[in-house]
Amino acid sequence: MKLIINFIIVPLIFGLFIYILAEYFPNWIVFYFPDFLWIFSFTSVLLLIWDNKINFNSFFILLFPLLSAFLFEYCQKIGIIKGTFDIFDLITYLIGFFVSIVANQKYNKFLTIKTNNK
Repeated sequence: MKLIINFIIVPLIFGLFIYILAEYFPNWIVFYFPDFLWIFSFTSVLLLIWDNKINFNSFFILLFPLLSAFLFEYCQKIGIIKGTFDIFDLITYLIGFFVSIVANQKYNKFLTIKTNNK
């Protein structure tokens, strides 16, 4: 349950607060941090579904958040979706994706060690 709260719900709530209180934050936080939090949460949900196991089957599913974010940016670039293509959005998505995988793996390892030490 802690994983769901800390890795999925809290990041989404933070992202929402950033949008609501955008005037109080620097532009780089408003424009990039919610993207980071969104892909972090999305990837964490998929890792939770796959029990934090990255294998051949789960790998392609785990790429879905990253590919959908990249597709969204591409659609902005060619004018299908209203918005501005930004290479830094792509970098933010990549960072959020990999941070989610690393953080989830570390948290899972921590829980395993904690459980084994009881």
